[in-house]
Amino acid sequence: MYQKHVSGTHPSIGAAAAIGRLMRLTEEQMIWALGLAASQPVGFRDSFGSMNKSFNPGRAASNGVFSALLAQKGFTSSNQMIESRIGWANAMSTKQNYSELLGDLGTRFEIAKNTYKPFACGIVIHPAIDAAIQLRNQYQLQPDQIKSILIKANPYVLELTGKKSPQTGLEGKFSVYHSVAIAIIDGRAGEKQYSDAAVLNPKTIALREKIIVEADPNLAKKSGEAIIILNDGRVVKRYIESAIGGVENPLSNEQLDAKFLDLTEDILPRSKSKLLLENSWNMGSIASAGNFAKSTTV
Repeated sequence: MYQKHVSGTHPSIGAAAAIGRLMRLTEEQMIWALGLAASQPVGFRDSFGSMNKSFNPGRAASNGVFSALLAQKGFTSSNQMIESRIGWANAMSTKQNYSELLGDLGTRFEIAKNTYKPFACGIVIHPAIDAAIQLRNQYQLQPDQIKSILIKANPYVLELTGKKSPQTGLEGKFSVYHSVAIAIIDGRAGEKQYSDAAVLNPKTIALREKIIVEADPNLAKKSGEAIIILNDGRVVKRYIESAIGGVENPLSNEQLDAKFLDLTEDILPRSKSKLLLENSWNMGSIASAGNFAKSTTV
């Protein structure tokens, strides 16, 4: 069972390797840095729905940086901390495939498979949200038109995001029920749709109660289907093969711009947000990192 929060248990090693490379650590120092990072995993699934969930990857990155700094100063570690019988890999999992770590090293870069999430919630819910928004927009759906909603999803959706009655915005990020409801109501699933107010809105709760989620082991994590029965007897449905934001269906530059401006709306004046966005797209031509940082000041 997926009990550990991999965003907290794995990134410390990657951060240590990246920082160690930038610091030009010796081979011995890099081994120590990786060993120190491997001894600091943080994060369990029980934190999902709380501030601690976001703390996990941040702390993991911090631990990686700290490990590299320690190794640079001669702070030692085991030379087999990752692969040892009693080391990191065996503590994290009952099965190991070291070719995933070392295969095509230097030519295969997992970060190239990463994409930008369009929705501010667990990625396993994205196919359901994508389907709900598409149906809402195509048929101009309103909550009071809907009799019921059936979501067909990979089993991980219920395992990871099965909170039926979230009480806070953070819990809403792990509720497929809230996510689909708010997608129908707002046509979006950004940060504002995961506020405490949005989760506790009677309109959202009423629609949430009309949603049924059916686990289908034959569905991939990137796929899902929404079937909506309307009060007038019509049935509308949408199957998502690859949810928006995934490798097969990435966000366009225009969609990325819209997400950026939405996230910075309550932080920076619009003019500053647009300047920062422009500088982000033209990072390579900016004379110094200091000039980029100045564009964020109010």
